Amino acid sequence: MKLNPTKFTFGVTSGEFFGYIVTKRGIEANPKQIDALINLPSPRNTREVQCITSRIAGLNRFISRSTDKCLSFYQLLRGNKRFEWDIKCEEDFQQLKEYLASPPILAKPETGETLYLYIAVSSSAVSGVLVKEDRDEQKLIFYVSKTLDDAEKRYPTLVKLALAVIMSARKLRPYFQSHSIVVLTNQPLRTILHSPSLSGRMAKWAVQLTEYDIEYHNKTSAKSQVLADFLVELPPELIQTDLPDEKWSLYVDGSSSSQGAGIGIRLESPTKEILEQSFRLEFPASNNEAEYEALLAGLRLAQGIRVKKIEAFCDSQLVASQYSGDYDTRNDRMDLYLKAVKHLTDRFESFPLTRIPRSDNTSADTLAALASTSESHQRRVIPVKSIDSPSIVLPRGVCAVRELDASSMDAIELPLSDVVDEPAEQEPTTDDWRIEIMLYITDGQVPPDRWAARRLKARSAKYAESYAKIQAIDVKKFIWKNIICRHGLPYEIVTDNGPQFISDVFEDFCAKWKIRLSKSTPRYLQGNGQAEATNKTILDGIKKRLEAKKGLWADELDGVLRSHRTTPRRSTNKTPFSLSHGMKALAPAEVGLPSIRRTMLTQDSKRNGRMIKDSLDMLEEERNRALLRMQNYQQQIARYYNKRVKGRHFETGDLVLRKVFENTEEYRAGKLCAKREGPYQITNVVKPDVYELMTMDGEMIPRSWNSMNIKRYYY
Repeated sequence: MKLNPTKFTFGVTSGEFFGYIVTKRGIEANPKQIDALINLPSPRNTREVQCITSRIAGLNRFISRSTDKCLSFYQLLRGNKRFEWDIKCEEDFQQLKEYLASPPILAKPETGETLYLYIAVSSSAVSGVLVKEDRDEQKLIFYVSKTLDDAEKRYPTLVKLALAVIMSARKLRPYFQSHSIVVLTNQPLRTILHSPSLSGRMAKWAVQLTEYDIEYHNKTSAKSQVLADFLVELPPELIQTDLPDEKWSLYVDGSSSSQGAGIGIRLESPTKEILEQSFRLEFPASNNEAEYEALLAGLRLAQGIRVKKIEAFCDSQLVASQYSGDYDTRNDRMDLYLKAVKHLTDRFESFPLTRIPRSDNTSADTLAALASTSESHQRRVIPVKSIDSPSIVLPRGVCAVRELDASSMDAIELPLSDVVDEPAEQEPTTDDWRIEIMLYITDGQVPPDRWAARRLKARSAKYAESYAKIQAIDVKKFIWKNIICRHGLPYEIVTDNGPQFISDVFEDFCAKWKIRLSKSTPRYLQGNGQAEATNKTILDGIKKRLEAKKGLWADELDGVLRSHRTTPRRSTNKTPFSLSHGMKALAPAEVGLPSIRRTMLTQDSKRNGRMIKDSLDMLEEERNRALLRMQNYQQQIARYYNKRVKGRHFETGDLVLRKVFENTEEYRAGKLCAKREGPYQITNVVKPDVYELMTMDGEMIPRSWNSMNIKRYYY
């Protein structure tokens, strides 16, 4: 085998490689290609424009925002337009020649080096540049650019920025796979791409970007003159100057004492972002004057961030009543304060001032008290942290916690003589610990030893909870103990129309904790689909294990539940157990087999503990990935299912007919029974395809109904 001498070069300081000039300084554009483009005359027909664009394509990696610079050339080639080389095209052509007269030199990244990505968006293209830092100097690696089609031009600005990142990742895939990438942007890209509520193309892009090690940092000052094109990330026409027309909430409070006066401000946005400020008044002020100063400072803060609609709350009856006109101002100082407030409120589109109890204004009151008691001219930052456990060791038997009610937790004092002392060390046993608990619950059998019997009764109390009939109070206790106390307050609970869930007791409990209670529509199981799908899976598993003896289903329930919790779901690609606990469940076969998990990890407990903590740290990210995958999976199924579905949509006030079921059909009508009954009037749209109905006599139907079971009434 011989080497072709025309294709190999050894022992040289520079040379041509793949059409580029590689030197000690870096990668340079081929002078022959640049001269060929610079020496071209202005084109006279479409073919000569194609010649220009083909030569530009070979130099794209050296041209900053090449699509924006060459957009006029590409537009000449679109469609069957008549060739017209105008002044704009000639100016762009001459500017491109001036730019290529001194092309940039590209650098080569080192292994393991962090690279930085700048992105820019215009009305017609998205661009990016990959750079590296070398001795506090930013050196170019690659320019990329993409023309926006008609659909992409209508994307929102943040979606265009995300498109710039995903375009750079696709074109520079080798760099993204072998290096850590830092995206430098002043826009909230990280918040958008890591949001669990993503859907559509944004969710798809977010999943694709999880393959790489990407971080998002605020843009700093550019350290290279060649990055001047990326200093402006968005053109002026894409920058949103008007804030959403939504109402903000302002809580203010003033405090005056012998130590001084202070004010506290809490400004809350419609999306629940909070701005808190605390000021100390460096002049003598009464309590009413401090209240007015707090209101004026809050209005100036809201005006500074261009809020249009705001609702203010204070606990001062004097300030609220004087502003509404119920009270008169009896001195000049109060009159001047009132005029200053009205002068500022005239600049807002909406400004109601409401008096609230002091107990509802604790945040602003705390900030005001902090400012009034602090030392003058002292600036400080007070971090708020938490202490998880007491700093002292309580003696045995001091306090035991028992759940007495779903809305309260009380501490019960136990005498020292009733405390069960656990032995310091226990001998390992191979017996099943569940057997003695089952014998005690079913037959009342206890060990002969008094202390062993007491320990067994205490352990069995956790498992001996059964109900002959489930009442609303039982559901309330179950939600409190197993959901709220373990996992926190849920946002929404979806139930069927069982009497336990539609009772006033359970509805009042959800309203007290501000939990949204959604009931599935009757005769439409898909409304409670998650629970019904789980029940269907469990029932199928039990049926496959049982033969003729169907009454033994309880013996097979544990195995079916374990199989359900440890089997990966197609929608999430994860097991329910791993998403709940952060690691894979131990298979029963591993108990008797010397697997790596049971032999190696158990020998090094510290390392095993660190690995468990690492898994818990990544748990939230795994849940977000599973959520993105599940949403994409649901949307794909919905698109396929709805391809030929013609939806029924109604508005409030429409007349509809409801489908007749067994409990509402006419007695002994048989086949002659009417298929629909009504008409009913729609009074409320609960959510898409779910409606509340009312009879023509004004009587409300107690359940909401799905559009599948109602039909428009034509009259």
